[in-house]
Amino acid sequence: DPAAVARMRRAMHDYQPCHETVVNYHKNGSPYLVDIAITPILDDEGEPLWFVAREHEVEFSLAA
Repeated sequence: DPAAVARMRRAMHDYQPCHETVVNYHKNGSPYLVDIAITPILDDEGEPLWFVAREHEVEFSLAA
């Protein structure tokens, strides 16, 4: 979802935490749903040191 990717990029640019669920793809091309939470770790001046990301694969079915 381009909108979800844009929200994640904006949050990281602004050093804000974000949480999204998006479709990602294994190396073999098969899709999977992943829940992603990204948290910035800031120094005492509010500058980013690094980002911590937690990803959790979520089961889903493409069948209706």
